[in-house]
Amino acid sequence: MYGMANEGLLPKKIAVIHPGRRTPWIGVLIAWACVLFLVFTGGLKILAQMTSLLIILVFLFVHLSLIKVKGSKHPHDGIRFPIIFPILGALLSLVILREFPVDVWLRSTALVGVALAVWALQIRRA
Repeated sequence: MYGMANEGLLPKKIAVIHPGRRTPWIGVLIAWACVLFLVFTGGLKILAQMTSLLIILVFLFVHLSLIKVKGSKHPHDGIRFPIIFPILGALLSLVILREFPVDVWLRSTALVGVALAVWALQIRRA
């Protein structure tokens, strides 16, 4: 959140540094409050499953991006890999994503929706 606030993607107040501890204390408090809310509304198991789901989604998008890079008409220096690896990675990610319960999907979707709404409001203000 600190980096995103410095880039203007989140409100600048989130990046305020505590003079004594030299940490972005407002961002830390916001993250702490979000984690507590998620734990108390669903439990630690749900929070862990949400985290895993979102990480697997990131892996899926990375593999899909690699497939797009590989299929690009413009050569990319330093990017050499057999196309089968990102295809297998994307398929494996999809198989794993099927295993998550519906309530984890709903909570994760809501969390991403809130994040996108905050981002959209910040972009609109800039």
